[in-house]
Amino acid sequence: MLEVLDNLPHDLVYSPDQVSAWMEVWIEKVNGSSQVREVYKPLQDPLVSRCSEIVGMNEENPSLREKLSFAAKGLVSKVFPKPRRAWLPTGCLKLLDTLHQALPSMSLIASDFSYLPDVSIPGDRAPLVSSKVTCPDWFIISVLWLFGALLQ
Repeated sequence: MLEVLDNLPHDLVYSPDQVSAWMEVWIEKVNGSSQVREVYKPLQDPLVSRCSEIVGMNEENPSLREKLSFAAKGLVSKVFPKPRRAWLPTGCLKLLDTLHQALPSMSLIASDFSYLPDVSIPGDRAPLVSSKVTCPDWFIISVLWLFGALLQ
């Protein structure tokens, strides 16, 4: 599930140094050429702005420690500017917004199986992964089995 959400479209944002505001990255065609270039514009897409707020890129009420850190970064960024680029999962946010609008009381469980804990629960269809099987299509087999059971 997380692999599906992660493969939805992302938007790129850019900042020329450690303290400057984030900007949207737009791709524009160079006149009279097949070349393209990146153009940096202030955040104007509401979805990009909202996503950057959700992931905490623009802290509104920083603590004293964060303020001191920000001041130090400001000094360092003047001497050693370090451009920043970040990908925002705007496609995932749009999908989750759409699902929430259509089904406001919905519960969503998303899981990622890049790590499987060693858990042993006896019984068929245990609520946790109860065994590890080396089969490249294990997920597809289990999903097809579930759909088959639902259709009967």
